[in-house]
Amino acid sequence: MNVTYRVPESNQLTHDDIRIGVGNIWRDPSPADGDPARTPLGAGLWIFVRDHPEHDRRLRVRSGDRLQIMDHIVTVTHIDGESVTLAFVSPDAQPTNTLEVTA
Repeated sequence: MNVTYRVPESNQLTHDDIRIGVGNIWRDPSPADGDPARTPLGAGLWIFVRDHPEHDRRLRVRSGDRLQIMDHIVTVTHIDGESVTLAFVSPDAQPTNTLEVTA
């Protein structure tokens, strides 16, 4: 299953046994880029997996980052000043297009 969530800051989403809290959205200081207005936004994610505390973690992410949480692939697709958009690809996802092999 593929699904996308927009999670406002100071909120959390629940997907199967995974809970992800979102907060601390701001421009991360970057020594490589002197113009603070061009520095990309970052966000804090608090990840909790029911009955699997070994997978719980806190991360600082930017748009484009990919995470693996249990069998799920999560991509940070967008961060604005108020929310984070996360795209989940779950293990039961079916490919949207398939290759046909001919001999």
